[in-house]
Amino acid sequence: MRFIKKVMLAGALFAFAWGGAQASAASLKVVSATPKGQQTYMGGRTPVSVTFNQPVAKLAQESALASSKCPFSITPAVKGTCRYSGTQTLVFEPTKDWPQATQFTVSLKKGFASSVNGAKLEADYSWTFTTRRIMVQSTRPYQNERWLSLNPTLYLIFSQQ
Repeated sequence: MRFIKKVMLAGALFAFAWGGAQASAASLKVVSATPKGQQTYMGGRTPVSVTFNQPVAKLAQESALASSKCPFSITPAVKGTCRYSGTQTLVFEPTKDWPQATQFTVSLKKGFASSVNGAKLEADYSWTFTTRRIMVQSTRPYQNERWLSLNPTLYLIFSQQ
């Protein structure tokens, strides 16, 4: 019986010392943000996501956010919805396909807070990405084509309409 009491007391002390009763929450940090940089194959409605170093949403919390409460700021503006994916990732999904050959800046303002422990983002976080640029997909006449007229009609087919 004494052994059980000692083990229970040791377990309670361990829980207290390692986060069972923290005085303040550690600061919130961004671990990953996607997409970034020049996107070669980005098309359609590829989501924008940011993952944090700790939970920002409770498990039972509604995953979808009202558009007015979406913490993302995207420039140029794009309509879409925000939701949580799990407890540590925030996702923005556009309602229409991303326009091609456009650079976007995504920002998350300082002070964004976790609804789990109140930890806050200490500084603004932003990143950029560029959607696929217009590319030539094919040409006519073809490379090394023979027997061309002296006044050929040239055709270029692009990746975008």
